[in-house]
Amino acid sequence: MQQLEDQVQSDLKRINIPGKLWVCPVDCSYVTSPLDVAIVGGGMGGNAVGLALFKLGIVNIKIFDSSTAGKEGPWKTYARMKQLRSSKPLQGPALDIPSLTFRSWFEAIYGSETWEIIDFIPTDLWADYLIWYRKVLQLPVENEMKLVKITPLGDFFELTFENNGSFTTYFSRKIVLATGMGGVGGNSLPPYSSNISKEFYIHTSEPIDPVTIVGKKIGIIGAGASAFDAAAFSLENGAAQVDMIIRREKISLVNRLAQFSYPGIQHGFYTLSDDIRCHILADTLACGIPPPKSAFYRLENQENFYIHLDTEVQKVDSSQSGVTLETNNGSFEFDFIFFATGFAIDGTKTRELADHMANILLWEDVVPSESLRCMPKLGQFPYLGPHFEFLELSPGAAPYLKNIHCFNYGAFLSHGPITSNIDGVSVGASRLAEGIAIDLFIQNR
Repeated sequence: MQQLEDQVQSDLKRINIPGKLWVCPVDCSYVTSPLDVAIVGGGMGGNAVGLALFKLGIVNIKIFDSSTAGKEGPWKTYARMKQLRSSKPLQGPALDIPSLTFRSWFEAIYGSETWEIIDFIPTDLWADYLIWYRKVLQLPVENEMKLVKITPLGDFFELTFENNGSFTTYFSRKIVLATGMGGVGGNSLPPYSSNISKEFYIHTSEPIDPVTIVGKKIGIIGAGASAFDAAAFSLENGAAQVDMIIRREKISLVNRLAQFSYPGIQHGFYTLSDDIRCHILADTLACGIPPPKSAFYRLENQENFYIHLDTEVQKVDSSQSGVTLETNNGSFEFDFIFFATGFAIDGTKTRELADHMANILLWEDVVPSESLRCMPKLGQFPYLGPHFEFLELSPGAAPYLKNIHCFNYGAFLSHGPITSNIDGVSVGASRLAEGIAIDLFIQNR
């Protein structure tokens, strides 16, 4: 491993990373030690943005993450798949530096022959690789820092973070929200979940102690990859029975989102017309995203697993012992429920964005209602600029928004899946860093 780490440092020097330092320091009486860029989120996306900025000589940055060190992102908390969905050759966050790829890291530990044997990347090894990636690049990460408020102060922002009950303030010229799938709205839950005590359910994006489900009768609401992962996880950890409740008449068999993993669409999707982008994503999402084959196979020989298609929850009764779901196909009694119901797009539910949403341009403000009729919820996505920056609903009302970059699920409709997806994150991080470099140059011209 030391040999690989030496190679990484050699490669960085050979291509001049960090790049020449050129950003003018700020002299301002009302701001203390301002950063040029504050990156909120220390997972794969945030770290990739950090490297992309280093490449361009922008080094006065800091990365903040709400998790403890090593638990950034989903990989060691709520990711319940045994292996990644993406194929193993993808470069991930390496930004075209071969020694920084997962393959280089894996072969340094397990050898090239073992690399040829595996079909997909084991999830736990991917998590270990990302920890190493951060360490070898010496990225400046502050852990256990949850952003709670963004306050514009002229040419800067005041960022208020909560850290174990106390509050810390930083100042920055730019903000990157690399906050993952729940970054603009958090978890999506059906309305009836409010009638269930929190002790009887979690969203699949939340961690859980496996001891909680031993001997329990588990309900899974949803039919995507996380639903099947939660079902397998439950049975493998001693659940007595798992029933999957699915509204659709059948499980989708074709993953149309797979079409987004090639360079043409990663680089070109943003340039498509608004109407075409809406049409493509509405058509893709309306069909549902099926679980991968590996998720099916994981349940193939599991007993006490049942799928209930064309079943919709109509009423909920919660007691001290569990939950009863009344459906069009009868009633189900559960000790515990996993909601595999995806992520919401509603910035008013995101603590750090709530105060600013009235000024942020959304897709529903730009495209005609006909373009959204197949899937109206797409209209809630923020309508982003070419470098993931928020745009103003009313020009001149909130000029500071151009300095907040939305590098999370909120960018999906504007830029495609190049913020959180392994195969596109290098493209997205590079595009974002280039935009920040342009803006800082113009400010300092």
